[in-house]
Amino acid sequence: MLPLGSADLPVDATTLADSIARGFATLFDLGKSTLVVEPGRSKWPAVDTIAIDLTGARAKLDRPDAPDLNDVLDEFEVSARSIRLSGKPIKIDAASLTLDLSTQAARIRIWRDRSGRAFWAVSSAGTGSIHLDFLTRELEGLLMSLLTPWAQKHHGIAIRKIELSLKPIDDRSLTADVTITAAKSFLTAVLRVGGRLSIDDHLNAHLENLSCRGEGMVGTAAAAMIRPKLEKVFGKPIALASALGPGIRLNQIKLGVSDRIWVDAKWE
Repeated sequence: MLPLGSADLPVDATTLADSIARGFATLFDLGKSTLVVEPGRSKWPAVDTIAIDLTGARAKLDRPDAPDLNDVLDEFEVSARSIRLSGKPIKIDAASLTLDLSTQAARIRIWRDRSGRAFWAVSSAGTGSIHLDFLTRELEGLLMSLLTPWAQKHHGIAIRKIELSLKPIDDRSLTADVTITAAKSFLTAVLRVGGRLSIDDHLNAHLENLSCRGEGMVGTAAAAMIRPKLEKVFGKPIALASALGPGIRLNQIKLGVSDRIWVDAKWE
């Protein structure tokens, strides 16, 4: 689910567009992103199209907490003939994400919780598809950005290099092996992190069987310090399609690896 920029429920296409845009501004530095809600001849609460282009937007790494659907104060639905959400690319620190989501005969649901926060997601749709991909080498830079400040600040460890190896298992899972070269004072250590990444029916990524071991005495000590951070970052599911609500169950999901890691999925 994605945040809205106002706790007030939208009353027309204009207020819906404004609230969605301000919600995205809490997640991204939007740059030249565009958002259009076209009412067409539809009578509110229905619109013709919702088109969101996040190309060039830069993700903020500090994100608001997800809503608790057990604490919902009220709900509201808007129907749309079509919805398109794209970004070619969206910048996530050192990595570039290509995103293309389209759906027809859709409904978006808006939730407002008791604290006054409002969120939205596509709650149902006739047909639709989504494509996401990253350059694998850019994910190494993203991991550097996530781990380096924390390791330096809390443990005085300088991470020198990260190498990532991904190998497919089946259409929904792969193995991930990461080699981390780190240094503390004049000592250098090599850490090896591994796990299995799998995608569920709602396009959540799960990292399972996480292992972290170091070579030698220094590596073993460094692994013990870094492992809690890895478990905190990767220990819970990562939503790859926050715009899709729990009512959308995808099929024909395909996870692939080459010089890019990519996911394609459809629903109907």
